[in-house]
Amino acid sequence: MNIVIRYFSGTGNTKFAAEEIQKHYVIQGNAVNCDSIETGTPIGSDTELLLIGGPIYAGNVPEHLIRWVIRNVPDASAGAVAIPFSTSAGLLNAFGVTSLAAKLHKKGYTVPALRTFVMPRNYFFGKYEKMSDDIASQLVEKTRIETAELVANQEILSGADISPEKSTLGIDLLAETMSVMTRFMGKSFSANENCIRCGKCVKNCPKNTIKLDKKLKFGLSCMMCTRCIHGCPVHAIEYGKKRYPQYRLNEIVQWKVNE
Repeated sequence: MNIVIRYFSGTGNTKFAAEEIQKHYVIQGNAVNCDSIETGTPIGSDTELLLIGGPIYAGNVPEHLIRWVIRNVPDASAGAVAIPFSTSAGLLNAFGVTSLAAKLHKKGYTVPALRTFVMPRNYFFGKYEKMSDDIASQLVEKTRIETAELVANQEILSGADISPEKSTLGIDLLAETMSVMTRFMGKSFSANENCIRCGKCVKNCPKNTIKLDKKLKFGLSCMMCTRCIHGCPVHAIEYGKKRYPQYRLNEIVQWKVNE
């Protein structure tokens, strides 16, 4: 089977889920093309199974991903199947897979399953606190199991279409509203005196909104992925003049291995 996986991942959670899914399909002997939407790698017309994934931001996947799906996913070939998936710190109000399913259904894909994987929280602002290493590692292990179960269940691929019959306008409005809000929220990012001007945040910003002049400048295209905070090698990026903990998924995965 020719399988394509495309995802947007801010700080690594969705990338982890996508690569776990890829690993299990490869073990079965399938050809799998797994890549971030940021690379621009096209989806071939011979795709038999398409998996699209993204994180949950305020109830839906980012508008950035929704627009990419609308513009870049080709119409389905005969018999093509799609499975939307998302990652979230919880299942409450995680509507992203429903939104993606509706877009894929309109392009002619049969959508027999939706999956949301609960992963460690990577957003620590306001009332949200960093999870303990023990809880975080448990969630990572649970996602490993659930992605393996998804791939092992071959009956899913021949299942009935479960795409939503009702309009997703309401939940898509969540993504649109979040997109507008984050443009202004992004102006609250700044770099403190620890900044070494390495340019890593500039290079890795998915919206190209960070510029490096005499100091870092944050523009009005932010999507609040927080990749700049968590990816800074010297922990120099602040939000609202406050330095928040960094989220390092690779350290959580390694912690589980060494436990």
